Amino acid sequence: MKPRVTSCLSIILAAALLWAACSQENASPPLVAAQPQPSGPASAQGAVAPAQVQWQKPMDALATAMSAMKRGARTPVATIPWQTLAQALPQAIPGWTAEEQAKGQTAKMMGIDVSTASIALVALSMKARVDIVDTAMNPWIAMPFNLARAVLMDSATQRVGAVTLGGHPATERFDKPTNVAEVIAMVSDRIMVTVRVSGARSEQTALSVAQMINYPLLAAALPR
Repeated sequence: MKPRVTSCLSIILAAALLWAACSQENASPPLVAAQPQPSGPASAQGAVAPAQVQWQKPMDALATAMSAMKRGARTPVATIPWQTLAQALPQAIPGWTAEEQAKGQTAKMMGIDVSTASIALVALSMKARVDIVDTAMNPWIAMPFNLARAVLMDSATQRVGAVTLGGHPATERFDKPTNVAEVIAMVSDRIMVTVRVSGARSEQTALSVAQMINYPLLAAALPR
């Protein structure tokens, strides 16, 4: 299994353990997964001043996410087949070539289904990897994601911002010393899309790849 997918599964496993702990409380009525918190005017204006971090209502985001975690669905939900996720991966990007065919799998972990699909791309000296992960535990993963979108930063070593892709909330990050750009999007508070590019000149490189993902297909594939 590739490192990026392993990282995603580690997050899911940690969320599952936290879920088990919270489940000891009295059961509450199901609640729809928390909606991403708007990042505010600063996101439209670009990054904030160098070496500054701007928190926008972090306690509100935390309270909403914790509420979703404690009262989220406690019954297993079938995930989207990995073959469907693979269809949403970038099919053709000008200047990029696929190193190999798209890969994927659907596995069960602690009684929870997890589907993943990925593809590796190259363009001159740049390498990109796209991962799509679907699991019923994503309302829990939405907590750190929503909090991350509340932080905007521009420093000597990195830039962090909030963007929207295909109508879905996303975060962008560029590490200046290593020239690594990363974009993470959450589709309908359920499907996590990650694009990571090494050898990038800016976060725009990862964004250009992320924009080629079929977000409508992913949203339409979710159970109604």
